[in-house]
Amino acid sequence: MINRLSVPAVLLQNFLFCTVIAVILWKFVPSIGQHGFFNNFVHAQAIGNCICLLAITITRVANHRGIDREKHGLLFILLAVPIGVYGGMFIAGWVLGLSVGPFDILQDSDQLAISALTAVIASIAFNWHLSNREKLVRLELVAAKERHRADTARLAMLQAQLEPHMLFNTLANLRALISTDTVRATEMLDRLDSFLRETLHSSQSNDQLKTVSLQHEFKILDDYLALMQIRLGKRLDFKLDLPASCHQLQIPPLLLQPLVENAIRHGIEPQVNGGRIDVSAHHNNDHLILIVADTGVGIPADQFASKTEMPPGGDNKAQVGGFGLNNLRDRLQQSFGDGAQLLLESAETNNSVQGTRIEIKIPYNATKKSATQEEQP
Repeated sequence: MINRLSVPAVLLQNFLFCTVIAVILWKFVPSIGQHGFFNNFVHAQAIGNCICLLAITITRVANHRGIDREKHGLLFILLAVPIGVYGGMFIAGWVLGLSVGPFDILQDSDQLAISALTAVIASIAFNWHLSNREKLVRLELVAAKERHRADTARLAMLQAQLEPHMLFNTLANLRALISTDTVRATEMLDRLDSFLRETLHSSQSNDQLKTVSLQHEFKILDDYLALMQIRLGKRLDFKLDLPASCHQLQIPPLLLQPLVENAIRHGIEPQVNGGRIDVSAHHNNDHLILIVADTGVGIPADQFASKTEMPPGGDNKAQVGGFGLNNLRDRLQQSFGDGAQLLLESAETNNSVQGTRIEIKIPYNATKKSATQEEQP
């Protein structure tokens, strides 16, 4: 019952449990209640805590010797209760200033019987309560591991979706440039080499949920957008704005990549004249704010409200944007819970901006955690 629960938590619950027992005995058992609440409270706490500490000790010894506690739980209770009752009554007498000798307790058979019966019933009930709590903790751990695996699988799927699509298009353009423009072909090959090295570095760890620095993430975006600019020519312009104060802030890997690819595929490429993509980061005392804005075709009104706030786990409108956006929403939920926000804005309510603007807010303190920071190459 105490394998996965902390000892202070068990002792606190035991204190509350014993207090309830003291009230019940004081109110509903006249032969014991006549001595007053404080007397009952001291006896209940002394006996209850003696039994609880004995149970903790027995559990630790059993675990150390490899004894199955669940199979022998009743035996543990029968072993802890008699000693706990006797020791608790002796301690209570000492606290209350009663002159109780070691053998005087055994002579008060009625008091001893009531205390022993109450202790047995209470111990069984408390053990049942702690067992249920332990099962709940165990299930939460299993659920957390499953969420970890699911998020790892989603990130792997996202990488599998992003990289081949970009790689095949890049190789096709590279093949065409080799015979017509060797300078641009060499530049494209260098950018492709850098991009693959950086993305490989982000995915080499067995723990796909580690964090990377914003500087590392923006380096990947710079290589990716440079490749797309070579492919699209004058139809694509871009700007990356990362202040020095944000360089070492930590975010989940490939957090911005799907947004940038979506902006090119669904916003810039469908337009004859192309467009521009701006990716920026800044922070205040509360949040790190990441923005991906494009001047593409925007989000059609029949698919999405003009301006929608999307907290992780939001409503159906949060499903707009396909796999990449939904994956991002889920990853924000897994990494930061309700502390993160994702805001989409369409051009239809902002005449000064054409296209789509996506803003991500992440709790600033969560981006500074050093326990998961990775070393940059």
